[in-house]
Amino acid sequence: MNIKWKHVWKIIAIIVIAEIAFFGGIVFQELRTDTIKETEYIIEEKIIREPYDYEEIIGISGQKSSVKGIGIHPDNETGKLMNFTVETTLGEGDILIKTNENTYDNSFQSSTRDVKKAVEEETGLKLSKTDIKISTTQTGSIKGSSGSLSLGIALKEIITGENINSRKKVATGVLRSKGSVAPVSLLGEKINVAKEEGMEEIIIPMSQCEEHENQEGIKVTCVSNLKEAFEVMKR
Repeated sequence: MNIKWKHVWKIIAIIVIAEIAFFGGIVFQELRTDTIKETEYIIEEKIIREPYDYEEIIGISGQKSSVKGIGIHPDNETGKLMNFTVETTLGEGDILIKTNENTYDNSFQSSTRDVKKAVEEETGLKLSKTDIKISTTQTGSIKGSSGSLSLGIALKEIITGENINSRKKVATGVLRSKGSVAPVSLLGEKINVAKEEGMEEIIIPMSQCEEHENQEGIKVTCVSNLKEAFEVMKR
């Protein structure tokens, strides 16, 4: 009789231990699952939030900037004052140039890509989700890349939200992809056009400063890069 009770207690003990192990494993698994779900939620929340932060930074709500630049006249002998408008919209990183009543040569078109890269370089922001729209009130042919410095100033105004004062100021210079400003052709003629159009200040490349900085009837400011040009335009 005593032997039978010993076996019964052994069986009961085995059953209790098995149940503890089984239900304890379930509790452990539930806790582990909760931890994994929480981690996944945090990661998903970050992925969802980032695009909205990015759009707010670049201001893709259709903001515009207007700025004056001087390029080459179709006669290839004088300058031409251009009133540019730059606008940003949500897109796929394209550069869109309005061609109604205008013909843009290859040099101008390729310079707009350097404008985008220069502004990205300086602001640290990638514009891969932003389309850049460029238009001008002028008619006829738009030639050369010397208007690219002005375009860079306008695009930077939109991206940074810092206002420029371009009513009586104009810029001419070739903006490189890293933000430096390269010399332009026919600079003397372009300065004369700025005077004739009533401009009070013209921004030119530093590399051409010595030859052209002393002018009557207009202030000449020499810059080496987009950052310096932008600061001048903000005054």
